[in-house]
Amino acid sequence: MVLLLLHSLLGLLISIKGIPFFGSYSFKFPLNLANTITDLMTVTEIQQAVSTGGWVFTGASSSSRYYNCDGTTILGGYLICGKGCSISKNFSGLSSPHTLLEIKFSYYAGNSWDEGELTRLISGTSTLWSAAGVTTSSADSHVFCGKTTQTTYKWWTRIFNISLVIQHTDPYIHLKWTSTLSSEPDDEWLGILKVNITTYNCHESCLTCTNYTPTACATCDTNTHTFDPSTKRCLLNCPDGQYLNYETYQCSSKFTQQKPILR
Repeated sequence: MVLLLLHSLLGLLISIKGIPFFGSYSFKFPLNLANTITDLMTVTEIQQAVSTGGWVFTGASSSSRYYNCDGTTILGGYLICGKGCSISKNFSGLSSPHTLLEIKFSYYAGNSWDEGELTRLISGTSTLWSAAGVTTSSADSHVFCGKTTQTTYKWWTRIFNISLVIQHTDPYIHLKWTSTLSSEPDDEWLGILKVNITTYNCHESCLTCTNYTPTACATCDTNTHTFDPSTKRCLLNCPDGQYLNYETYQCSSKFTQQKPILR
């Protein structure tokens, strides 16, 4: 009885460390997750975004900085952010060290966007992401707000929920949302909300990576692992039928002469 009790207790302790032992006591933690910063999640955060939240507008057409679109308050919006407008903020306090940044946000493409007009997310001189706002079929949802005198489907506001992962190591990042709109915000406009920034580290098997999963490795520690390009994994040994190329430290179907390697 005592041995059974100790065995169950050991299983519970192991599972708390993230290693499932008994099914009923299995807990899973994202060991490569560092920290998360959220913004523009509530009406109050949006209304105070400029006054106390550190958000900056350039080229806005109104003194107002937020707009109620069909019951949802967004930063920017109708009569506020059209041609030549950008919305930006410097996000600090990102955990260190980290190697990846996941950025999520929602953006509103309001009213008469023309074919080819883009929304862009920029950091420094790099464009992290861009997409057309007129593509109604790819929008996550649609609402009717803004220029309500126009009732055709083209004038409905399209809502997009965006998620992207970038390589990143600094404890801060400056993000700027802008567009290539050619008209004033009484005709076409941009708004954003629900910004979520999460820092991650590469999977423990990877040296560098493009995502935080074990199948997104870019390079491996050549002293301990080999790279399998077909699965993007860092492996201790190559799969059956493949061999280690000692020039590139990648798995290949072609055998090359071996040379000593530290394991």
